[in-house]
Amino acid sequence: MADFVEFFGFSDEPFKLTPDADYFYPSSSHEEALGLLSFFLKEGDGFAVLIGSPGTGKTTLIRRLLKSIPDNYTFAFIVTPMLSPDQLLKAILEDIGLKSTDNFATNLKELQTYLLNLAKDKRKLLLVIDEAQSLPLESLEQIRLLSNIETNNFKPLQILLSGQPELEGIIKNRLSQLNQRITIRCYLKPLNREETEEYIQYRFAKAGGSIPLDKKAKNLIFKISKGIPRLINSVMKRALLMAYAEKRKSITKDDILTAAESLELFSSKKRMFYLFVGIFFAIILIAFILFYLWRG
Repeated sequence: MADFVEFFGFSDEPFKLTPDADYFYPSSSHEEALGLLSFFLKEGDGFAVLIGSPGTGKTTLIRRLLKSIPDNYTFAFIVTPMLSPDQLLKAILEDIGLKSTDNFATNLKELQTYLLNLAKDKRKLLLVIDEAQSLPLESLEQIRLLSNIETNNFKPLQILLSGQPELEGIIKNRLSQLNQRITIRCYLKPLNREETEEYIQYRFAKAGGSIPLDKKAKNLIFKISKGIPRLINSVMKRALLMAYAEKRKSITKDDILTAAESLELFSSKKRMFYLFVGIFFAIILIAFILFYLWRG
């Protein structure tokens, strides 16, 4: 991969598929969500929920938030779904560097002591649960109960639940008490056409270079990805690898089509459809020109 990066003149790979806070792109909805979550930390109360479809950048946004977390905060970031209440409590303790046992009551006491010690120093723990829609209901309810740990005038625990759109339905329809405690709700949307183009150039710039894309390639990647950052990354990474294999330093519409097909994001039938549409309009255009010349 080093040769690939060097060939295009990059200092880093521009379309890595793993979440990277340094590559956080502030689209309108992402910037709004980051602002709301920063406000949530400043206010220091309640729950926050971050909702977005798969691939819209929830984890990247969270990592960006954690890079600028206030000095009086520490955090636990839980990314493993389908945890029972026992497993969840153990995962939290292990993430903040505390020993856990196989006894739920002992683990709960350990976390409570830790949080109350934080409160004495006016410090807080931000508990982040990613892919929270996969947690059992009893685990989500256990998270609500953890938020009851507090002193008379200080809450040492704040909780951010991040997940796919079904998470909001689960909370609203089946966990009314948890729903009542949510003070911040953030929604990530796919990028629009203009943001998609800016996103690609933004990641090129972050990686220290730039690759020409013709207008047809830009339009097609938006149609295929529907503005979902993860899909943009997948297609662009594959297209760059194909260009590298042919020692080309530009990306064409055909590169995007082939990349999307190899990732099973675009079928050969659709490719033929677009080809026939293009031929049809070309014939119409030629016919119009010939008619105009004949009339002249």
